[in-house]
Amino acid sequence: MLTRHSFTFVLLPVGWRIAGPGDSRLRARDDVEIWDGGQVRTVRSARTLVVYHPGDQDLARRLLTVADRAYVQVGDAWTGRWERKAVILVPRDQKEAQKLVGARDLSRVAALASSSIESDQTGRVLGNRIVVNTTNVASYRPIDLQVLITHEMTHVATRTLGDGVPLLLVEGFADWAALQPLKYPFSVTRAALVDQVRAGRFDGALPGDREFRGPQAGVAYDEGSAFCLWVARTFGAAKLRALYHEFAGSSPTSSADLDRGLRHVLGLSRRTAERRWAAWVRDQA
Repeated sequence: MLTRHSFTFVLLPVGWRIAGPGDSRLRARDDVEIWDGGQVRTVRSARTLVVYHPGDQDLARRLLTVADRAYVQVGDAWTGRWERKAVILVPRDQKEAQKLVGARDLSRVAALASSSIESDQTGRVLGNRIVVNTTNVASYRPIDLQVLITHEMTHVATRTLGDGVPLLLVEGFADWAALQPLKYPFSVTRAALVDQVRAGRFDGALPGDREFRGPQAGVAYDEGSAFCLWVARTFGAAKLRALYHEFAGSSPTSSADLDRGLRHVLGLSRRTAERRWAAWVRDQA
């Protein structure tokens, strides 16, 4: 795995030597590892390694169990190539989780998936890991933990396509993959969206990337998930995967790009797809 660390070098008569860590401005951008926060222990299976601090053994074992189930669930949804291995980090609390991922506030986040990209021409995805926010997930029921880890592992699997895919598909596809095995009603799996529809607040518009980071992020996630479910049920899961592949790359997807991609894969303009999806959502609610 690739990590970033800064050091202070001094020139001595025998040559350059490391004198200590970098200055405070550089250290603020250094990567933090879970062992920097104290002693760690591990539990593992053939494909999963869970790293945790003493005292969190129960959560670590529960994570290992759901992770090993998640490979099958992800495989049912995604047919692309990926390592089919993952590391799960269990920090002591939310504060440590924020340090591990370089975030200021994870109070509304249960877990994040991250990877490094090989700097050479291969562009291989390395260091796949899922960081859980222990503060939020410690009391999760087994089914909630399963959905969470399957969602994050789907991100790991699809990461090979780059970060240019719109969040409508990135988050929507991961939710679709995690919720499909449950066979629960739409009103249960997309409750925030159903509430919007029944309250007359559903505007029928597909969410943009910004909405996934705003105060109504829960609704945006449900909208993305509902869109992927609609595509899979209307056109088939293969078409949903093809739509995801359509936006592979590192360049952000514009509104015009989304329109072209929908036309190419589904044969529908963005406006038509949006209108039909919105009508379907209203029928489900």
